[in-house]
Amino acid sequence: MNTRLSPDILRDHLAPSAGPLLSFQHDDGSSIALSLFGGQLCHWRTADGSDPLYLSPHSMWNGYTAIRGGMPVIFPQFANEGLLPKHGVARTSLWQLAEHGLTPSGHSQVKLVLGDTASTRCIWPYSFELMLTFTFGGNQLTAELEVHNTGSEAFDFTGALHTYLATPVVQSSVAGLSGLTFLDSADQRRLAVANEGPLHIDREIDRFFFNVPHPVTLTSPGRRTEVEQSGFTDVVVWNPWQMLAANLPDLPDTGYLHFVCIESAVVGVPTTVAPGHRWTGTQRLVAHSASTH
Repeated sequence: MNTRLSPDILRDHLAPSAGPLLSFQHDDGSSIALSLFGGQLCHWRTADGSDPLYLSPHSMWNGYTAIRGGMPVIFPQFANEGLLPKHGVARTSLWQLAEHGLTPSGHSQVKLVLGDTASTRCIWPYSFELMLTFTFGGNQLTAELEVHNTGSEAFDFTGALHTYLATPVVQSSVAGLSGLTFLDSADQRRLAVANEGPLHIDREIDRFFFNVPHPVTLTSPGRRTEVEQSGFTDVVVWNPWQMLAANLPDLPDTGYLHFVCIESAVVGVPTTVAPGHRWTGTQRLVAHSASTH
């Protein structure tokens, strides 16, 4: 696996305070690019040359504003579902590269780590270590988030891998959620059961689907992306649509037309981690061309 620092990979938008992107390339041509700010996957290219993730061209890259797009890590609080700052501390903290290399099966693998600091303890008073592992090759990528309680007190958390999938959203649909209970955060937090078949997005959507037992599939012109998870209990589907997008300075006014977030999440019931114990959640992405079955 080839490794290089690539501060210019995204049009030189990365500020020095955010640190360089780390770029890793597998022998088959697939690659990823990571920011240590947020421990964030910013770019993933498959072996066949497709780019399944969306990254906003208006992301701030200033070293303190969360990066818009890719795969933000949400911990220890999802959104505003609690008293902490929105989406917690992990996506605006500086991670470290732990190791990289090949797995026994020949896939490329990169591990990042984040521990608690004086800054995080001012916001959330617990000791923790997060290990984030990306494994990729061909048309597949797996992100594994491990939460280790390194302190003497149990803690509860909610969180997610807040994945932005590139797609012409008005021509796309999300399948695999029918029959599930969801909370509609964009509609007065009402509870409902999804029974409309594949989900078509034509307005703001912010739905928390609970206890999702099987993969979710995004179907787009020319591409089908499967999102499979374990450990994570829930799936959040989000698109800001026109009015909310206009109020997001790090997203183009029409950016909402080019992505949908399908997030592997723990949000309905917080997860408790006892002292010395670990929790692990994974999200596996498989990007197929339209002709692949």
